[in-house]
Order: sequence, then C-alpha cells, then structure tokens
Amino acid sequence: MSCSASLAEPGWETTPSLVPEIQLLVEKQEYEQFLCLPAVQDLCAGWTGDVRTSPSQLLSLLSSTPPQHLPLLQCVGISTLQLFVSVNWLGHPLEKPVTDLLPCLSSLTADDISHLVETVLVRDGDSITSPTCHPELLAMAKMILVETADTFSDSQAQVLWSLRCCTVLATVLEEKSDMLHKEMVGIVEMGLGQDWGWDEQGVMKPLFLLECARYHSMYYRVKEADKLVEMAANLAGLELTDSGALGKRTRYQQRDIAQFCVDLGTGVSRDKVVEVDRELLPRDIKLEDDVRLNKIKFKDDERDLTRQLTGLQQSVLMARFNSKLRALPVDALTSEEVLPYLSPMLDHPQAWSLHCTALLARSRLESDIGRTVERSLAQVENVLENLKLGERKGDRLRLVYSSHLPPVWEVERQLGKLMISLGSTKAALDIYLRLEQWEEVITCYSMLELRHKAAEVIQKRLDEKETPRLWCLLGDATDDLSCYHKALELSGDKNARAWRSLGMHHYTRKEFKECIPLFQKSLDRSSFQPVTLLRLAFSAMELEMWELGAKSYRSYCSFEMDSFEAWNNLCKCYIKLDQKERAWRVLQEALRCDYDNWKVWDNLMVIATDIAVFDDVIRAYNRILDIRQTHIDNQVLSILVRAVLEDIPDRDGQNSSRHRERVQKLLARLTVSMPKEPVPWRLYGDLLTGRQETSVSSETQQASVGSETQETSVGSETSVGSETSVGSETQETSVGNETHHSQEEIVRGVQCYQKSLAAQIGPRGWERREETCLEVISLGLVLMDVVRKVKGVQELQLASSIRLSLSSAVKMIEQGQTSVESGLMVEVLREKVEHLREKLAGLTERITQLRA
Repeated sequence: MSCSASLAEPGWETTPSLVPEIQLLVEKQEYEQFLCLPAVQDLCAGWTGDVRTSPSQLLSLLSSTPPQHLPLLQCVGISTLQLFVSVNWLGHPLEKPVTDLLPCLSSLTADDISHLVETVLVRDGDSITSPTCHPELLAMAKMILVETADTFSDSQAQVLWSLRCCTVLATVLEEKSDMLHKEMVGIVEMGLGQDWGWDEQGVMKPLFLLECARYHSMYYRVKEADKLVEMAANLAGLELTDSGALGKRTRYQQRDIAQFCVDLGTGVSRDKVVEVDRELLPRDIKLEDDVRLNKIKFKDDERDLTRQLTGLQQSVLMARFNSKLRALPVDALTSEEVLPYLSPMLDHPQAWSLHCTALLARSRLESDIGRTVERSLAQVENVLENLKLGERKGDRLRLVYSSHLPPVWEVERQLGKLMISLGSTKAALDIYLRLEQWEEVITCYSMLELRHKAAEVIQKRLDEKETPRLWCLLGDATDDLSCYHKALELSGDKNARAWRSLGMHHYTRKEFKECIPLFQKSLDRSSFQPVTLLRLAFSAMELEMWELGAKSYRSYCSFEMDSFEAWNNLCKCYIKLDQKERAWRVLQEALRCDYDNWKVWDNLMVIATDIAVFDDVIRAYNRILDIRQTHIDNQVLSILVRAVLEDIPDRDGQNSSRHRERVQKLLARLTVSMPKEPVPWRLYGDLLTGRQETSVSSETQQASVGSETQETSVGSETSVGSETSVGSETQETSVGNETHHSQEEIVRGVQCYQKSLAAQIGPRGWERREETCLEVISLGLVLMDVVRKVKGVQELQLASSIRLSLSSAVKMIEQGQTSVESGLMVEVLREKVEHLREKLAGLTERITQLRA
C-alpha cells in the first residue's frame, strides 16, 4: 500500500513497510512535526533558488527530485494541503511559521510569495478570497500534487490527492477558472479509468467517486454528480428510498398525519462504524418552542430510531442531500423534503466534518422559519465556538473532503446573514468587515443608509494595495465606470468580473447592444457564469440575434437544467431560426421542469402541429384542458381534423386516421366545456359526417407559438414566440367522402352543425359583422347538403328545423348588411345570400316531398 493511500483518511489504511518518517506521519497524522523532521527539512532546503523572477524555476527543482525521495516529496505535498485545510476549514492555527516548515520559502519577500500564489493558483481566475490564510501552502501542494504528479511512480491514490487539491483551490477562488476545470477533467477521467484492484478494503473508490461528484456539482454538472453518487452508494452498501409515515410535528397535534421520511437500506460495507467522542463535537441545539416538537414523533416507535451508518455511508447521504437540495425550488416544502437526510448524521455522528456540515445545513434550512430561526442562529454560533476550541486535528480531518464542509469564513458569513435577518445589521457589518467581504459590507452600509462609508473603507484598502477585485468593488459602491476600467488595466484585461460589471451597467438600462460584447468578453475569461449567460441570451433575444440567443440559452440550460423559462426561450430562438424539430425537443425539457404550466403545453401543441406530431398535439390539448378547463385554438383543431379526414401521414410516416377516436373525444370534451364556441361544433360535425372542409375564419389564421412568460432571473417579460403559420393553407374540398358513416353518426353530425349555427347567431349584433355572416352562410350550405344524407323520418324533422333557423338567419343578414343610403348589400354577400335562398327553396321542396 502506498503512502498516498495510507494518508487518504485517518485510520483507514496501515502500511508497516514505509520509511520511518512516513510511517510516523501515517500513525500520528502530525503534519507540522513531519515537515520539521531533518530529512524533510534537507529535502526542502534543496529547492531554494532564484524564484523571484519565475515560479517555474521552483517547479523545475521539484520535478528534478531524485527517485528515492519521491515518496517523501509526495508526503510533503499532502502535508501542506492538509495543513491548509486545517487552518481554513477546521480552525487550527499553525504552531510554527510557514518559513520554518518550508525553508525554500524563507528567502522570499511578501511580494515574491504573492507572485508565486498569483502564478500557481490564480492564473486566469479573479483572485483568492480575502479571508484565506497561508495560500502559499496551497501553492506548494498544487505544484507537488498536480503539476509534478506525473513524476510519481506510485500513482495508486495520487489522483485522489490531485483532485482534492484542485477542489480546495476551486473553493477559495473568487471566480470559476476554466484552466483549473480542464485540469480537473483530466484528473477525474484518469481516476475513473484506472484499476482500483489494489484497494483491498473497497473504500477508496467510493470515496473518489464522492469527491468527483462534488467537483461536478461545483461546476453545475448535476446529472454527472448524481450518477457518481449512485455508483458510490452501491459500492458503500447504502440504499435510499423516499417514503412517508404517520406522525406528529407539533406538541398539541391530536391526529397523526403523513410525514416525509427516508428509508435506509444497508448492505455489505467494508467501512466500520467508529465511536466518536461527543464532547469534541459541536452541540446539537434542541428546539425549545412552545408549539413545534424538536423532531417528528412517528406513530411507529421504530421510526424514531434512525439506523446507524458508517462514515462512508454518511458521506454518500450528505452527497445525496446536496443533490436533492439543488434540484428543489426554494419554498417552504423544501426543508421538509431534505431534513430527513440529515437525521442519521445528527443522531449517530461518525465524523466531525459530517456532523458540522449537517448542523450548518439544518441551520440554513431553518433560517427562514420564524419558529426555528433562533435555534439556527444559536447553532451556527455553537459551531464557530467549537471551531475555535478544537484540539485534535487528525480526528477533524476524517472525511472532510467528501463532507461538503464550508470554510471557516463561509460559516461566519452564514452567521452574518442570520444576524441581518434578525435585524442585527451592525453586528453583521462587524463580521463582514473583519472577513473583508466587501460585497456584504456594501449591502450592510446601504441598509444603514451609509453607503458612502463602504466606498471609504474600500478606498482605504486600495491605498494599501491595489487589486482588480477591490477596484470592481469600489465601482459597485460608487457606480463609477472608471473603476472597472482600472481593474481591467491592472489585470491585463483578463478580469471577468470587471467585464461583467460593465455589462450589467448597460443591461440594467436596457442598452442591450452595448452590454452583449461586454458579457461575451466576461464569459471568454470565465465560462462558468450561469447568470451572465442568461442575461446575454435575453439581450440577444431582445435584439433578435437568434443564433447568439440559442447558443447562450443552450449553455445556460447545460448548467441549470430545471429552468423552464430558459428552455421555453430557447424554443423561441429555434422557431425564429426555422428549426422547429429542435424547438419541439426543447419543449419536452421545459415540460419536465414545469408540468403544470399551460403556456408551455400550448407552445408544444402548436409546434407539434407544425411538424405533424399529432400524438403530442392531442396530448397537449388535453393537458391544457386539465389545467385550465377551457381553451380554444381553432386553427390547431382545424388542422388536426383535416389530417384525420384526409389521412395525412404524420412525422413518422404513419396514417393520421388512427387518431380519429382520440380527436373525436377531444372535440366532445371541448363542446361540453365550451358549448358557445362554434368552431369545435362544426369540426365535430365534419368528423362525424366525413366532410373534408376545415376552412376557418380569418381570426384563427395566426397561431401564436406561445404566450407571455417571464425570465425570472431578469424579471422582465419576454414573448415566448411570435405569430407563425401553423401548417399549410387549407382549402375546401368536395362534400363527398369514400368513407362510409352510419346513420347515427350522420344525424349526430347534423346536430353538431345545428349547434355550431346556434353558437354563431347567438351573440347580439352578429349580423352586422360581414365575416360572421359569411361563416353563417357557409355553414347553412353545409347543413342543407349533409341533411340529405339522413334517411327516414329523421330527415324531415332535421330539415324542418334547419329551414326555420336559416330562414331567420337570412332575414337577419339582409337587415344587418343592407346599406341605409343605397339600400343594397355588398356584392359578395348578395351573391352568397341569393345562393343560400336557392338552396333553401330546394330544401323546402324536399320537405314538401317528405310530407307527401
């Protein structure tokens, strides 16, 4: 077993064949003592050189380490990383100066160390966060564990340490780094492709999978993260099932009601349950509320006893908790759905890091609830006290990399947010000033109506040392654009935040033409900015730059896959680019995100009509009626009926007549829910009688490809689609049809036409609208043609009823459409009315014959 594997987790692996210095490190986990050993000091002293001009010289010295010293070099890299994490995550200050631990840094000035950190860690990023302590330790760890990793002959767990180093670096950078992301992609691919057969205990691979999942989650790759967590769960012998059970949440609750819970199934796990001294852990603050219980009291007493998991299984549970939390909306039910995942970690702690993470996660969830916000504040304060009082370093490092534990300053920021929510703005301001969290400082001063103070504090820091980030923050505090240009000048135009801030200045003023190139420059320097992508996409849509809009929305949706607004707007871009097939596929994703939004279903219905996916048209229309109860789209219905009657092949080449029964049920549903709409009645009649006439009024000649939705990230309305033709032009065909229809269907069809006529002439003043008059005449001609297909006594009854209705309608048309001045009707109407009167005369003769 290699030293890198032995040091992966305290107490997991033992290797008796290591050299004495490394054996001592494995057994005691004392990293400062290890770096002070003579053999290690001699190794580090050999790296001294002129690194003031170029850190690459130090890297060259590290790469030229003799082979017999490579295990020692690897342990130096691991030790520096562990010390960096201990200081910034676990609250352990160093006992000795860094220059005593790493003699190679003793000859460097503060500026030299800053240059080393900038060159090795920052590169294309923005900067290291201000509260970070001893970044030179992380710089040394990265040069050894990542940049010289190929020199180590022993690579069993090297990928694990390389990934850990990069993950820690990604956490302390202000902006996501594309260069770092590429490095991490290579490390993950190497680790997933290697043989883990050397891992006799079977714990290293699931641990690596969990840390890979954390990396994917940091870079918005949610699906990949979920897949790796599932693989780790299988290897760790853990099965999770969402369930429910009867229980009580309040003290005065009389009746047990359903409560969400998680059923845990455990299989074979090679990791062991360990005993943890609870005195060394943060205290789990109990909820002391007059109404709400500390935890759910289940009716089944066995459910109150949570199953005890191993540390690795708890790490899997924490990863699943974070994945589920990312997928859920921010609302009151979210905490109810995810809190059960934390119970096993709180009831049976296996690692200090996991216990702290669970307490902090619960505090975040409870911070917005009135009855629990005080417990949330007390809990965060207790965790911070424990961070400052802890002594046993090795115990705290256990599973810290897979626990999702935030750095110390993030815990303090969480405390500041809680104080602001409770009205203690000045106390929160003191915390943010100490942490140099300038964005929050600006927010606090603005709340106190002292915004000028924020500019003064930032200017004071700028007088000490100029950095691009400080100039950007001064620009935020003063709204002075020259500050952003100064930041770009200092960074050599590579500061993504400065370009983003300039773009936002124009975006908020709706100057979209000016903000687009600025957003693009920001994204060129740091592509992992979902909000910037969303604003770029919206700006492109406003300027009708559809290619750019589609590209930006695609990138955004790859990060945030649950935003139906983004999918919907991407659909609009594809429609404008005449890529309706892609638009149809995109809308499937939008529906996955918001199944109950009728507007998205309406968009799908229209696009599916355009590309002849009639299955989706019918399904979408029925779903809209489920949601809204009433909805009319005459043109979609006309095209659907025409496709069935003419047996037009659909997108897959199948005959549309197979949808006849489903279309008939849809029209029946529409006529019941909206009996005063004439078009569904007429189309229902066409379908029953087999008429191939689906012309519609000019009102329905434009089908909207979606109605208004909102882009929530920006807060402004955007149309999801413009008016577009839905299908080819329709025209009247002959009345005859080869399909034979039963007398019952023909009679029902005539009755549908009659109800359509009644709906047309029902509203007051219909006779004064020329368009409605033409439709009434057309429908009257259809009625008189179809009624002749009726056989027997029913023909007389229906014909008599039709003659009375049409005679009345003709009189109304003549009264409403005759000009007062000339006493004449419009020529087109006059000819149509004369033709209708001729048909009525023929119908009267037929009635006379039937009576005879």
